[in-house]
Amino acid sequence: MDTNLVYAPLCIFHIGLEFNICKLDTSYLCNSEITDLEERIAAKIFPPLSYSYQFWMKHSEISRFSAKLAVQVKGICGSDKMLFWLGVLNAWGSVGQGVQSIAQWSR
Repeated sequence: MDTNLVYAPLCIFHIGLEFNICKLDTSYLCNSEITDLEERIAAKIFPPLSYSYQFWMKHSEISRFSAKLAVQVKGICGSDKMLFWLGVLNAWGSVGQGVQSIAQWSR
C-alpha cells in the first residue's frame, strides 16, 4: 500500500480529533435524546475526518510495518485520542464496530 494512503488518515486523525467534537451540552444523554445530533455530526465531522475515523485502523493493518508508522499509531492508542475516537463512533452508533476493529488490529 502507498505510504501516503497510510499516513494521510493518521495525520488527519491527529489534527482533527478533539474532545466533544460535536459540542454536546452534556454526555449524560442517549444519542436518541439529542434532537440535533445528525446536524452536529454533519457540521463538525467533515468527509476527510469521517474517512480517517472509519478507516485509519484498516490502513495501518494492511500496510508494511515501519518504525514511523508504529510511532504514529502509538500516538493514537497511547493517548486520549483513542477515547475521542470512541466518542465519534458512539455518535455514529458504531462503537461495536470500532471495538471489533481494535480486537482484530491488536492480534
